[in-house]
Amino acid sequence: MKKVNLILLVILILILSIGCSSFDIIAERSISDEEWAEYEKNSKVNINKTFIGTVDEVIDEYILCNEEHSYGEKDEDDDYNEFETVVHKTFATKKNGDEITSYISYDYRGYVFINGTFTENGGSARIPAKITLKEVENKKDTYKVTSCIIAQDGEYYSPSIKRMFPENVQKEFWEEKYYKDIEKELLKNKQNYLKKIARKAKIKDYVETTYLLEDAEDSLSEADWEKLDELVSKFCEKDYPEWIGTREVVKNGKRYIYKSGEKKLGKRKYLITYTKTNDKGKVLEKYKVNIDKADYKIEKVV
Repeated sequence: MKKVNLILLVILILILSIGCSSFDIIAERSISDEEWAEYEKNSKVNINKTFIGTVDEVIDEYILCNEEHSYGEKDEDDDYNEFETVVHKTFATKKNGDEITSYISYDYRGYVFINGTFTENGGSARIPAKITLKEVENKKDTYKVTSCIIAQDGEYYSPSIKRMFPENVQKEFWEEKYYKDIEKELLKNKQNYLKKIARKAKIKDYVETTYLLEDAEDSLSEADWEKLDELVSKFCEKDYPEWIGTREVVKNGKRYIYKSGEKKLGKRKYLITYTKTNDKGKVLEKYKVNIDKADYKIEKVV
C-alpha cells in the first residue's frame, strides 16, 4: 500500500510540475523586436514644453503634466484633484551628449476632501519608466522630454521591464525597500500640503460613503432607476457629491463645500437637498428635490 501511495505521489508531483511549467510559458509572454520598436516609437512624446529645474524635478513635473498619456484616461469621477503629487526613485542615469536617460519607478496620487477627510481620489503605484530628457541649448537646468516609455500592462508587464531596464536596474526595481521610501515621501508631501493651507484633517486612502438613494435601488425598475441616476448625475456635473456628505472644490483660489443630503419620507419617497457654501459657511446655492417613486420635482431655494 505504501509503495502505491509513493507512486501516486510521484505522478502528482510530475503533473503539477508540468502544469506550473505550462503556466509559466503562458504567463511569461515575449515581445518581439518589431513589437517593441513600434511601442517605443509611439512613446516618443514631445509635448513642446520646456521644464526648468533639476533632472528629478523635471521628471516629476512632466509626469504630472502628462499623466493621461502615462497610464491611460482618467475616470469621469477622478477629473478633479485638489492636490496632486509624484514621487519617483531613480535607479540609474545614462548621459549621451545633450540627452539624459533616467530609469525610474514612480508613484502618482491625487487627493480631495471627502466628508472633511483628505482622501485619495486616484493614482498609480510602482510605475516603471524610462524617460529621456534633452538639454535646451544655452539654458541652464532647462529640458525637454523626448520620450517616456512605461511598462505595458498585464502579461506584458514583466517582459516590458526586461526590455526597458538593464539587468542591475531590473533587480533593484523588484525589491521592496525603495517602494517603502516612496510611500514615506508621499505621506510627507500630503502632510506638507495640509500645513500649507493651514488645515487639520485625517488622511486616508479611502473613505466609506453612502450613495444617494442607495436603499431605493432594489425597489425600482431599471427604467426608473436610470431616470433618478440621471438626476444625480446632473448635480454631479455641478460638483455635488453622489454620496451623502460633502465634497470640497477649490476654484480660482476660493474653497467651496458642496453637500448632498437625503431624508426618507416614506416608501420610495425621499427629500434630497443640495447645498453649496463657501469656507465661511455662507449658503451660496440650495436645491430641494422631492422624489416620489421615480418622479421628482426640483425646487431652487437659494
